[in-house]
Amino acid sequence: MKVLAFTNEKGGVAKTTTSINIGAALAKAGKSTLLIDCDPQISLTNALRMESTKAGLAELLVGKREVKEAIYRWTPTNAWWSEKLRDLPLYIIAGSDNLGDTIESLGAQRAPERYQNLKKIIKQVGEMGFFDYVILDSPPGRSTMAENVITASDYLVIPVEPEYLTIYATKRLLSWIFKVEKASKTQQNILGFIVVKYDMRLGDHAKAIEFLKGQKTYKVYEPFIKNLSVFKNSNAEGIPAVLWRATHEGSMQYQKVAKEVMKDAERR
Repeated sequence: MKVLAFTNEKGGVAKTTTSINIGAALAKAGKSTLLIDCDPQISLTNALRMESTKAGLAELLVGKREVKEAIYRWTPTNAWWSEKLRDLPLYIIAGSDNLGDTIESLGAQRAPERYQNLKKIIKQVGEMGFFDYVILDSPPGRSTMAENVITASDYLVIPVEPEYLTIYATKRLLSWIFKVEKASKTQQNILGFIVVKYDMRLGDHAKAIEFLKGQKTYKVYEPFIKNLSVFKNSNAEGIPAVLWRATHEGSMQYQKVAKEVMKDAERR
């Protein structure tokens, strides 16, 4: 079982959209995939219309439920799509309105224990022997949960919007990740960057991508994900773009990136 975290302390860089579409693409490829909504804003849960689950991440973090009780198979609310995707191996541990308060309470724990809460849940998921991939949708900022996401993952993938300020933000992000690794006494593998909201007409996008490619240490996945309306529209439909409009340019971009991410994760 491979645990992939899509993380960036900056908000608005399509972490949730990337988590959903990479996860759905993996499931479409036949990989049993579990999405975990680790963001108190529960955008992933809302986008997939899974708000009504009786147990989620908050209950697992405080030990009120067993892991199996909080895992739900994703089913579209639309009956036609539900029938069409009934065999898709895509599952979710949802977020809830009380997730933020639960995460805040974990911050009172001492290091390194406070970094281990999510990792313990992931271990139980692994013991089920069912899932090929776990996808963690990380919250923005440097919260206790963001630290837990880094610690619990096998591999980190960083969605970035190619703005000029990305150059500085990326350096800070990598520095923080290394600090979390040291404090939690763990070591993560950064697979690389996924460029999102790309617009080839913008000069600062070209400069930011030049910087990302120039750093040589981490892979920059291609194709770049363009800033297309299909992603917002698919969220409105409650279905990942790679399933809802599989042949759309944006969906094809995510499917190609997902294949590369899967290849990199499975050969390490």
